[in-house]
This record gives sequence, structure tokens and C-alpha cells, in this order.
Amino acid sequence: FGEPKRTLLNINLIAYWIYATGFSANNPFTGGNGVYFPRMTYAAGVIFIDGVLWGGFVNDGQDPALRVGGSAYTTGTLRGAILSRGVAEDPNAPDVRIWRIRRDWETADLGQDAAEMNHVGFEAVTDAQVAEVRDQYAEDWAEWPWQKGAPFYDTDGDGVMDGDEEPGVADADQVIWFVCNDLNESATKQLYGSPPIGMEAQVTMWGYDRGNVLGDVLGNVIFKRYRLIYKGTEHTPDDARIDSLFFSVFCDPDLGEYQDDFCGCDTTLNMMFAYNATPQDVKFEYYGLVPPAVGYDLLQGPLVYTGNAGDVGVFDMKERSGYRNLGMTAFNISRPPYMWEPPFENYTATLEWYSLMNGLSPWTGTPFTLNDGVTPTKFPLHGDPVVGDVEIDGVMMPAGDRRMQMHTGPIDMALGDTVEIVFAFVAGMGADHLYSISTMKFYDRFAQGLSNNRFELPHQPPPPVLAATEMDERILLNWSTSQANVESVEQFTRAGYAFEGYNVYQRPSSTSPKTDWVKLTTYDVKNGVKTIVHETFDPESGLTNFELVQHGLDSGIRRTQVVERDAVDDQPLVNGREYYFAVTAYNHNPDPDAWIKSLESEAAVITAVPQSLKPGVRLEAEIGDTVIVTHRGPSEGNMTVLVVDPTALTGHGYKVTFEMGEDDMVMWTLTDTTAGEVRLTSTNQDPEIENPIVDGLNIRISGPPVGIQAIQEWDTEGNVLDTRVTPFFGASLGTTGYLLENRAGTLVSAGGSDFDEFDYWGMDDVEINFAEESVTWDYSSEEVHFVAATQD
Repeated sequence: FGEPKRTLLNINLIAYWIYATGFSANNPFTGGNGVYFPRMTYAAGVIFIDGVLWGGFVNDGQDPALRVGGSAYTTGTLRGAILSRGVAEDPNAPDVRIWRIRRDWETADLGQDAAEMNHVGFEAVTDAQVAEVRDQYAEDWAEWPWQKGAPFYDTDGDGVMDGDEEPGVADADQVIWFVCNDLNESATKQLYGSPPIGMEAQVTMWGYDRGNVLGDVLGNVIFKRYRLIYKGTEHTPDDARIDSLFFSVFCDPDLGEYQDDFCGCDTTLNMMFAYNATPQDVKFEYYGLVPPAVGYDLLQGPLVYTGNAGDVGVFDMKERSGYRNLGMTAFNISRPPYMWEPPFENYTATLEWYSLMNGLSPWTGTPFTLNDGVTPTKFPLHGDPVVGDVEIDGVMMPAGDRRMQMHTGPIDMALGDTVEIVFAFVAGMGADHLYSISTMKFYDRFAQGLSNNRFELPHQPPPPVLAATEMDERILLNWSTSQANVESVEQFTRAGYAFEGYNVYQRPSSTSPKTDWVKLTTYDVKNGVKTIVHETFDPESGLTNFELVQHGLDSGIRRTQVVERDAVDDQPLVNGREYYFAVTAYNHNPDPDAWIKSLESEAAVITAVPQSLKPGVRLEAEIGDTVIVTHRGPSEGNMTVLVVDPTALTGHGYKVTFEMGEDDMVMWTLTDTTAGEVRLTSTNQDPEIENPIVDGLNIRISGPPVGIQAIQEWDTEGNVLDTRVTPFFGASLGTTGYLLENRAGTLVSAGGSDFDEFDYWGMDDVEINFAEESVTWDYSSEEVHFVAATQD
């Protein structure tokens, strides 16, 4: 390892070799296939080599102007950043290498990782090899080169990775980063005969392992971002620019046996893909597998300015108004008997590549044609092989070795400009070679959805905090013991996902898998959302299905449940026996295009044993008893207090007071008057939504009607002024007016419905402001309390 020059992205079902020079997808031990799906299918593999190239007219005073650089079968780039025009980092310096990180490097099982890094079977991995991999993760985490441009979570926005900030991008589980450049003339001419441009490429790769949360939809995807900066050579003047610049994703796919492959493109997905020509492949049969399909989806092409405020582009996972991202602008393949082999170290290859980038033949510079041999196109083979379209591979040429290229452009770059392209490598395996295409495209939809959401992953809500009270032949489950936890769960929103409800389960044992749990009930927000389904794909049938993931009842939110019956054995609870319960929270995204509709939290689990009261212990109340409440003051709010946990009652006294909070919301506070402690504050006045349980009591507040807020006002000495406004119909005014009286019935003020500012007669220190839009007259009652009051 030492100074790593290559590494693997292998966090999920794909293993993908990448080199610090930009050389990609080739195995360093065998020189053969360097991308494996599924992992460790060494005898098969799916990609022999891939890479990214760029080409355009470089106006820097040097000839030739048309130049092509990047990486394919060989690479025109070397390790390291460009420090200044024409000056690159020393490629042999210790800090000029490739970095790979994962958050769980200290505790993760790295056996398979070590096997792949050393190209040995899992059973042959040694402890020393595992330790070497773990040590490299530790070093890369500690030495993450954020100063060079490696991504990190800049939570304070200062551009410096400090404090608790961590390396990484897009909440990925594994990230690779390196930087390379094309300043070495020997390397660039060895590629396709072009001189250097002065291009720096910062490359980020990442993947996800979220099978426990997101299913396996991202387990078949790897993301790759190329950030290219035009920094120039030693001869580059200040006014240099690159005109008509294109970018190409190149791939030589070898799906197991390389002589039975087909390729195609999908213009609706901005994708090129490869698949097996027959249902079996001899190398995948060795593993008892059907041949997979693979694709490259251009998620984000170069950003171009349009000036149209309605256009929205993306750069650095942030939206840019007035811009748009280019998609795939051309696709082509090379296949026998007309296999195109660009000559290395020959400028002719530059000319041929630039023709391809423009969607033209590398030999003639004329357009490609559809399978009819006549109609010109930039997107040959754009049909669907699953349904047997005419425009698919195999109609004109037999199966065999294939090369494919996907292009995007053109754009212009000035010296110092940065351009970014992002693409996904996606793999799928279905019931046969064609269903593998459908499976791969199904997973690609989720990759595209994540990109459209700026790589903000949907997150499950935090788990509730669960407590249990053990009583005679019954158990009280309570997940509202912590107001902070309740707020963190129910106020948790991210990427369009909002809290929707709680599920209550009984577990057959403490080790039972979730598939064996029995759902007791669901408490969900009363919003019309009941059934939530996910779209799934069946690789066997090739059909899209819908799977029920949550079924709410629109019951309203509750945070306690009394269990009196064993749902596993269908009998009453028995004292002295252990029972196992769990509570989860789940969320929902109403967007019809959301790639996942709902996620369920980790479970809060508990073991409880029902038991009779200890000798001499007597409960002062029963579950469900109502506590008597004394009401003082003019407030129109009501309060109900119910006993939820009689074992937690304290015998203390409590009071609820009201005041105006932020945004004109009425805030109420529960105070333990015996202990002199505030126990709860809330704005919730919906009796359908439980408040957190306090000392075994459930307190429900129902406020006055919307638009009428009953508030006590005071004078400068702090004396409470009990007042009311009585609507009346004044013929002289010709409209509804008001009478402002005190509780003694003494008239304080009167007026019409203009709601002008006025002072209390005889009380100059107090002013009441009426706003027409916030006043609601209630003609069914004889009094309406004033809506807003401020003290001078």
C-alpha cells in the first residue's frame, strides 16, 4: 500500500478498480476485467476498461489547436494537481496518491474488502491483510486532502474542514478521491498524439450500502464525478480559451465472455448500456448466475448558461438559475467487422475521436445511420432489446466484442473555468439476459432520482424512546417520556419526507426477526394518508409491482398503548411472563416522483413482565380516570387531564398558563406548582394529538376557535384587566361594531368595524390594536375576546 496508486470502490454489490492517474476499471493483478458484479466473481467480470476523455479547440497560441486528452486504454494524465500554469505536483510525492474512506472503518468487517484488494479468495485472507486495509482507511481518513479539493461536510460554510466536520460527500458509505493532470507531454502524446491542454481532473467516486434502510436499490450503483479545471500549460496566455469542448465516457464492456455481447443506448435515460446476446454466458454459468447488464447514466452533463430564469441547472449539487445541464448529445459503438481501434501515439486518433464526439464516423466524418442503413442519427441502437425493437444491436451485426462511447457537449471554457460531469455506473441481474436490462434500468431510475434530489438521501426518522409500566395482567407502553425525543421524531423532515406515524409491535422473542413481529396498531397523522406503497421490480417476471410498506388508519397520533392481550399466542397476558415489544416511527413523501415513499425508523425495543402490585401498595387512580380541573380567567380554551400511568402519579399540584409565542401562536406551559418546575411547553391545542405524558398524566388542550385568541392583559402595576368585546348591530353605524367592557359591565369603549387603533378610556398605559384580517366575530356567542393587545 505505502503510497496508494490504485484502490477499489466496493461498498455494495459492485467492486470497481480505479487508479490515481485516471486509468479505470482494469484489474491490476491480471490486466483483465476490473469491474465485478456481483463482487468477487473474478472469473467473469463485466468491464475490461473504461474512462473519461475530453476534446476541443484550445486557443492558447500553440499548435495543433484541436486536442484530445483523458484516459481510455492508456492514460494521458498523471497523478497530482496543477499548482500553477505548467507546474504540477510531483507524482511521486507521498501526498500525491489516491484516498479511500468509509465512516465505519474501525468496526466494519473488512475481510471481503481485504480479499478483493489482494485478489484472493475470502478463505485465503490473512489477519495481516485485513489490518493493512484497516490501517489504510485510518490514514486516509486522517489525511483527507480537503485543501486540494476533496469533498467534505462543510457544516459552517467557511470552506475549511475543522472542528467536527468530516470528509465525504452525498452521505455516501464509501468515497474515493484523487486528482490528476495532463501536463506531461509524453503521456498526452502517448494517448492520442495531442499536446497538453493544462487540464486538472478532480475525481470523486462514491457508493452506498443501505440494504437495511433503502432495500437494495442503491446496492447496484456507483457514482462518479469528474470536476475539470482549465489551469493551462506554461505557454498558456491569460486570454486562452477552449472552444467546442466535448466530454466522452468510454467503455469496453466484457460481460463474462467478451465475444457474445451487445450494446445500446436509451435517450430517455441519457444512458449507454451493454448486455449479453444470449440467456447464458459461460463465465457466469461457472457461478450459477445469469449474465448481468450494465449501464452508464449521464446524470449531470456540463452546465451551460441560458439566461432563462425558468431554467435550473446543477453544479456541486446546488441549483443554478438561468442555466441547464447538457444531456447525452451522441452515442456510438464499435463492433466487428468494423471495429474502430484509435491508433495510440498518433494524432490521427485525436481527429477520429473528435468526429465521434460530434456523433460522426471516425473514418468518414459522416453521420451514423439507423439499422436501415439510410437514416442519419447521433443515437444508433436506441431501441429496447426487451421488447425486440428494430433499432437494437444484433439486427445488422452478430454478437461479439463491443466498445461504446457516450458524449456530451459542446461548451466553451476560459482559463480558470471549472466544468463538472456526473454519471452513474449501474448493474442489474434478472431472470435472463434481457430481464437483466430491465432490472438495471429499474435501479437506474433510483440513481437518477437521487441525483435529481441533489444527492440528499431520504432518511428514516429517529427511533422513539420506549418505556414500559408493568401492572397486573397488563403492560403500559409509553414512548413520550422524553419531550425532546418526541420533538426530534415528529419534527424530523428531510428531502420532502415528513413524520407520518408510529407502529407498535409485539415480538415473539427478544431475537425474533422483524418479519415475525406482530403489529398491534398504527397511530398516524390525521391527513388522509393511509396506504403507502413502494414500487418494486421482479427480476423473474420482468414486471413492476407495488409493495405495501405502511398502512395507517388516520387515527391521530398517540404515544401510549395499554396491552392486555398476547397477540402472538392470542390469550390474555400472564403475570410473571416476559413479553417483548417494539415501537417504530415512519415518514412519508407525497411527491409522486419520489423514488422511495416511506422509511421506518430503527425499533425501540423493550422487555416487560406484567405483575400484581406489591403488598401494601395501592393505586390512587385507574388508567383512563379524569382529573378535575379548575378554570380561572377569561380564556376560551379547555383542558382534559387523563390518568395514563397510575404508578407514576406524584400527588403534586399543576397549573397550565397561556401566553403569546412567536408567529402569534399561543404557547401554553405546564408547571408543577408543588416542585416549582416547568414540566412541559407546547403550542399543540389539537385534542387528537397527544402531548408527552407527564407524571403519568395525559394533558390535552383544546383552544378557542381559529382567529380568536383569549389573552389576559395587565396594567403598569401588573393588575390583570379582565375585558371583553361584545359585538352589536349599530343602526347609526350601519355595520357591526363593538363594545369593550370590563367584567363589571362598565363600558370602556365602543366603535365601528374599522378596527382603528384606540386607547382604553381612562387607561392610557394600555393599547389594543385590531387587525381586520385577524378578527373573527362569533355571532353565536355574546362575547368575543380581544385578538391582540400590546402594553405601551
